[in-house]
Amino acid sequence: MTSQEMVLEECKVADVEIEEDLSPCLSLNAGEQQTETDAFQCGRCKQRKCHYRQVQKRSTDEIMPIFVTCINCNHKWKFS
Repeated sequence: MTSQEMVLEECKVADVEIEEDLSPCLSLNAGEQQTETDAFQCGRCKQRKCHYRQVQKRSTDEIMPIFVTCINCNHKWKFS
């Protein structure tokens, strides 16, 4: 019998409920929020509808890079 088969049915139900409660937090890499803007222009389709997010990659005294994704064609690039 595997460890998965030995789990009580009540625990399996509880695990499913916990996963459903946490799913909004786990999407989009928890803690990272994307914001829609028209401040950036896509180099591929020339549209201005984009999502962007800032991520702290290095020490706090350095500039946070901005990662941009075009909503129209899903082209991704980094803006510093």
